[in-house]
Amino acid sequence: MKKVAFLTMDVETFFDTSCIAEKGIPYDGDYDAKQGFADFVDLLDSFGAKATLFLTDSVLDSWSDVISRCVGGGHELAVHALVHRSPVGQKVEDFVSEICQMRQKIQDKFGATVSGYRAPCFGITDEQLVALQNIGFRYDSSALNFKSAARSGNVDLSDFTKLSDCVYKKDDFWEIKPPVGKWLFGKIPVGGGAYLRMIPRFAAKSVLKNHLKIADSYVFYVHPFELTTCDYPQTKYLSAGERLFVNRGRKTYLEFVEELVKLLVHNGYEFNTMSNYVWQLSNKKATATQCDG
Repeated sequence: MKKVAFLTMDVETFFDTSCIAEKGIPYDGDYDAKQGFADFVDLLDSFGAKATLFLTDSVLDSWSDVISRCVGGGHELAVHALVHRSPVGQKVEDFVSEICQMRQKIQDKFGATVSGYRAPCFGITDEQLVALQNIGFRYDSSALNFKSAARSGNVDLSDFTKLSDCVYKKDDFWEIKPPVGKWLFGKIPVGGGAYLRMIPRFAAKSVLKNHLKIADSYVFYVHPFELTTCDYPQTKYLSAGERLFVNRGRKTYLEFVEELVKLLVHNGYEFNTMSNYVWQLSNKKATATQCDG
């Protein structure tokens, strides 16, 4: 099996960020982080790489021009959230209702087939994972399974078949999980977000180089605000720790993402969207079965 990399974004406004949203800070279109989204797509287009984009309802109208361009350019649309909050603790029936509404909104507005989901904060539970399968989703990308992650869940993948470092399969459903790798004397998520952005850049590069040499699949994830360079006046309402989370490493993170993409190419990874990858493997298996028969 060839080495595969999935470049993904949780497409949400700066005001969907948990520490901002939980304080009820008013929305301001001048600071919504749309530019970070557009810059990410432009960067991947320059490499001919296609992204998997997990959409939040808050961006469907105001960012529709960029999203439509993504659809035309071969990027994949998937569900992130109708309301951006961790689903941990949410009733399964409410979870299903919101996910189905969001899937329908994306399909109606952009004419795209939606088959994947990622939970805000990676907050997925075992019951919700089963529910996704029951309502026709082909894959999930929420099982970070890192106990130190705030608002995150932890799902049991023991009855899934592990196909590669990040790819698991059960029946006709797939879990494509963000990776956790080794750092110093412990482990750290090495797929992106604040984990790579906030540690010293030399350390992030070292961790990635070591991980990518041995891994056969890789998932990178990022948020639009992480790729912006503006000063957010809203951070005055945040604690010192929250301000550090929002600001650290952000103004040079787009350059880091470009270096990461080059590193993936150097290590022999091929880029793919999650739905296309699932379709290719499913179609390959079906063809093999037909030949065997």
